Amino acid sequence: FNGSVCTVISSSPTSITCTLGPNFVGSYPVTVQVAGNGYARPVSMALQFKYTLTATSVAPSNGSFAGMNTLTVYGVGFNPTSTVVTICGRLCGMASDPPQLTMLSCIVPSYTSTLPQPGAVACNVTVTSQNSTVVLPNAYTYNGSLTPVVFSVNRTRGGTAGGSVLLISGTGLTGVANVTIAGVV
Repeated sequence: FNGSVCTVISSSPTSITCTLGPNFVGSYPVTVQVAGNGYARPVSMALQFKYTLTATSVAPSNGSFAGMNTLTVYGVGFNPTSTVVTICGRLCGMASDPPQLTMLSCIVPSYTSTLPQPGAVACNVTVTSQNSTVVLPNAYTYNGSLTPVVFSVNRTRGGTAGGSVLLISGTGLTGVANVTIAGVV
């Protein structure tokens, strides 16, 4: 199965029972090799096995309305070149690490570009790969209480050499990972 082994449990002159290993979503030709006789000839070239896409969960299950946090999707069959994830219909762009067979990471899109919404909005997470789609209903929640808000910056100008100290005021700013000015960390 395209590099995936089907471990033989039993065989007879007319049948084989085997347990499949994991593989990317898609259809693959079935190949059988008989010890001492070589490869079996398929009756039809259409003899294929189809691996279906599985998505089981996401982590974290909630975040701010501003997005930009990393979401990890767990399952099996994620194709590294053709998997797309959406949250509430918005594209969750792939993180820098390519998808793996059993997990992928993407950057959560913002839900709104204005001040955070009160309350929360539960969203479907949809995973599509090789024309297979799995929907995880209400798997991710945009939560207003998790949304940091910046109200003001004490200075709006400084020299091009840097070194200006800024005081940024707002709510939910504990644990800030970084602050950027013009996209430079």
